[in-house]
Amino acid sequence: MEDSKAKQPFLSSYAEECQDEEIEAADLDLEKASESSTARRTTVQCVLYFLLVVGWLLAITLWVRTAPVQTADRKSHLPASVFKTVKRSFQMDGRYVGPSEEANDHWEALIAAHDVLYMTEQEQRDYNLPPGMPSPYYHPNRPSPPPQDFYVLSIMHQMHCLNHIRAHYWQIKTGGPSTPQYTEKKWNVHVNHCFEYLRQSVLCGNAIFEIEGYTPLFVPDEGVATTVSGWGVEHECVDYDAISRFQIDRERQYNRTWF
Repeated sequence: MEDSKAKQPFLSSYAEECQDEEIEAADLDLEKASESSTARRTTVQCVLYFLLVVGWLLAITLWVRTAPVQTADRKSHLPASVFKTVKRSFQMDGRYVGPSEEANDHWEALIAAHDVLYMTEQEQRDYNLPPGMPSPYYHPNRPSPPPQDFYVLSIMHQMHCLNHIRAHYWQIKTGGPSTPQYTEKKWNVHVNHCFEYLRQSVLCGNAIFEIEGYTPLFVPDEGVATTVSGWGVEHECVDYDAISRFQIDRERQYNRTWF
């Protein structure tokens, strides 16, 4: 019994020490847990703030890319009416297909003699434009040397290039007459320029992308030529007619300077 009693203080002291150590360990664990919890909260907050910032940046970027151009907010070379978009479903239009004179006339009607844009001297200063081209039109009162106040709209430049490639293609394909004012070297330089200009124009693209599905193009007796023609897919397009009307109105404005 005495041995038992003698051992009790030892056991009690050991138990107390163990208990104290357990309490200290528990306190340490709580501190670590608190620190870990604080660190986790800080990490989560940082991640959330980062995602919030990224989300806002993406939202702002998409808004800037897809928002209509507001000429009131910035100086634009074109009035707001020219930026109007229209819904169009792409379909084959036989009027522009092949090497016929009728097709040539329709292509020429898109840009012929109307692919340059008149800008007044004041507008050139307002928009900080580089020097333009001399007037392609002759009139008796034209100053000498003529002012460089004509420019080219990029969309019409693209159309000009496509028509240029088309004309050269059919000339080679059908063995048609060559263009007197164009040597083969000039053709090569111009066509190569047009291919590269159109490549970069396509890559520049638009902020609105349409997804084109299976719209095959069939060749009689030979099957499918391409699985995605794009025909029938609705696109958000610039109103080319509005741009053309604007360009011609500016041409009329220039014509009034003759008198």
